[in-house]
Amino acid sequence: MKRFAALYQGTWQLAPDLSGLKVVIIGKGVAQLYVPITFTIGASGQAPQKSRFLMNQILRKTPTGWKISSVLPIPVLAP
Repeated sequence: MKRFAALYQGTWQLAPDLSGLKVVIIGKGVAQLYVPITFTIGASGQAPQKSRFLMNQILRKTPTGWKISSVLPIPVLAP
């Protein structure tokens, strides 16, 4: 928790690329969402670093709406 508290004092941003958003229905009431994101992070007083990820989520429909069941960020390696 101390690490996260320190990170939140600096730069911490997730920027989705909605042009790459894909939603796949994988079953009744279950969907898989893919979206490329840029994760910018930097400790307070330090230059932030950017990393690219493919965010992969499984969502399930409940009586109160869609809920996230799992989140798997996959690093995108530079060519």
